[in-house]
Amino acid sequence: MVRGGGRKPYRQKGTGNSRAGTNNSPLWRGGGRIFGPVPHSYSYKLPKKVKRLAKISALMFKLKEGKITVVEDFSFEGVKTKNFFNILRSLEIENNNVLFVLKEKTENIYKSCRNIPNLTVRIVDALSTYDIMNCENFLIQKSAFEKINALFENN
Repeated sequence: MVRGGGRKPYRQKGTGNSRAGTNNSPLWRGGGRIFGPVPHSYSYKLPKKVKRLAKISALMFKLKEGKITVVEDFSFEGVKTKNFFNILRSLEIENNNVLFVLKEKTENIYKSCRNIPNLTVRIVDALSTYDIMNCENFLIQKSAFEKINALFENN
């Protein structure tokens, strides 16, 4: 990876010197470096089984702490943040960092809770270990809870 040296420095025969194709050659002064450093990624992809085990461990940790609350499936007729905030207030977790888990994205519920501070909304399929460990309280709909139970059964 050295600049310059596109042309042949001298002709192939008749000079008495060895053959040379370019002055980029590592044998020449100012030339390249043999097996020089090449930028590459040190990223590592965690196996799916390890990710699933980490998720299960995080859920068990929250369960032992008593931070998981399962609520019945509900829906809103319109988009009203106040409706969802009243649910949090009745559970006395409105000031905590809350993770709310849905089975599937319901537009009215999602839009009703996205403006509440310290509340994260996730679908079961998009749930990560970081999300689980980053929240103080874990609020989950009953249908989503049944889908999470399938995780435990497969393990």
